[in-house]
Amino acid sequence: DLTRRETEILIQLAAGGNNQQIAEALCISPHTVKTHLYNIYRKIGAENRLQASLWATHYLSQSPPPAFKPLQRIS
Repeated sequence: DLTRRETEILIQLAAGGNNQQIAEALCISPHTVKTHLYNIYRKIGAENRLQASLWATHYLSQSPPPAFKPLQRIS
């Protein structure tokens, strides 16, 4: 499951924020943002920011958001 902070970061990421902008918006360090992003990627099966943004756009726009739906690999 994504934590509340991870969800906040993912929403900021999907809105187009870079690490510095996300850090400033959430009053945390850019290094902390990187750590959260690493954990987010691992939890949702994303390999990069684009995949994480697409996941957020699809799953976090639903009400209520799912606890966890990893990306499906295409063979």
